[in-house]
Amino acid sequence: MKSALIVTALINDAVRIDKSILTAPYDMVICCDAGADRAMELGIRPDTIVTDFDSTRKVSPADAESQGPDGPEFIVLPHRKDMTDTERS
Repeated sequence: MKSALIVTALINDAVRIDKSILTAPYDMVICCDAGADRAMELGIRPDTIVTDFDSTRKVSPADAESQGPDGPEFIVLPHRKDMTDTERS
């Protein structure tokens, strides 16, 4: 079975997170918007970043435009929407 870690901006209190969750081996790490910031702060390398760039500070549209084979895949969402980035439509 494959596993994924999904990091959102709500992971803002690393003290309360069970560290084994963050260090477990995952097949894929997906970060949602400012979750990319949180992942990088925790030393986690994202495979995919889903973002509209409205809350991330460490990732920019230029990063998405210049994505290379060793960097994360970017899925860019429109920033004008009625839902949050992690809300199901």
